[in-house]
Amino acid sequence: MESVVQTRRPLVKWIGRAFLATSVLLLIVTSLSYATQPDTLAAITIFPCWVWPVPGIILAVLALWAKRWGAVHVIIGWLLFLGAFAEEPRSLLRGLISSDQQWQEAQKKERAVRVVSLNCAGGASAAAKEVLAQQPDVVLLQEAPALAETKALAQALFGDEGEVVWQLNRAIIARGPIEQRPIPTWLRRFAVRAAVRLPSGRTAEVVSVHFLPPSVNMNLLSWSCWQAHADDRKQRREHVQLLIDELLTITNKAPVICGGDFNAVASDPALEGLRSVLRESFGLAGVGWGNTAINSFPFARIDHVWVDESLRPAQVRAERTKASDHRMVICDLIETP
Repeated sequence: MESVVQTRRPLVKWIGRAFLATSVLLLIVTSLSYATQPDTLAAITIFPCWVWPVPGIILAVLALWAKRWGAVHVIIGWLLFLGAFAEEPRSLLRGLISSDQQWQEAQKKERAVRVVSLNCAGGASAAAKEVLAQQPDVVLLQEAPALAETKALAQALFGDEGEVVWQLNRAIIARGPIEQRPIPTWLRRFAVRAAVRLPSGRTAEVVSVHFLPPSVNMNLLSWSCWQAHADDRKQRREHVQLLIDELLTITNKAPVICGGDFNAVASDPALEGLRSVLRESFGLAGVGWGNTAINSFPFARIDHVWVDESLRPAQVRAERTKASDHRMVICDLIETP
């Protein structure tokens, strides 16, 4: 019996070393990937960063079981990784201490703007109607219902003052008047733009966006998976640049609201250029679990609302829906003087 135990001890130590080394290697690779975000590693960073600590910590715990005490430092490293790259811990903490007092005060002064964005799951009217309960001022729809159904929703929201701009299943709904803005042909595949009157009486430039979905190839052992995600990143960057070019044509100093289904997380490098023009609202004032896709298991936050400096995010949250495969983004904004 003693000889068997002696034989097992080196094996357990070897397995412990293997578990620990694998966790360390994964930590190094993922840390470098999220810190530098190269297109060649897009197949890694397309995953929310909180995904990778799960196997990493499990491996480290198994190494601890094998009495590899250095695994404690690796677990601490994974926790630091989450602190550095994951937004979920910050938004969950913010949700515990946030207050809507400033928002309520802004409502009294007619400087509050509630924007709701929702992907309606292939034009589901039932999904679009879920925005009613939120009492929005501006609604951004992607995969919107047919024009007649969208107009009926505007009527339900704002009565006879409700107006709609609808184009290729993207829509903007608000209390009128709304003026559709012409946009270049190459951008019409992804966006619709309109001038919308805010509760304060100011006119805002509003864009509803729906970019193409990313590759669903998750076979990291296949070179085609890595190539597909790298190509997706480059293509999305080109499409975002088209949007940026359009936003740069706005010269009337009006507030700017740009939201919708970007089919990419807000930290994706393809969206980096957008940060030179607008601010991503959830990153500033998001509360709770902000991920929006998919509705039943919110894995990633691909639906965003971006605004310029004239609008300050007060609180942004994701609300579970019943008839869509996306969660709804509810963005409360305050107009700055």
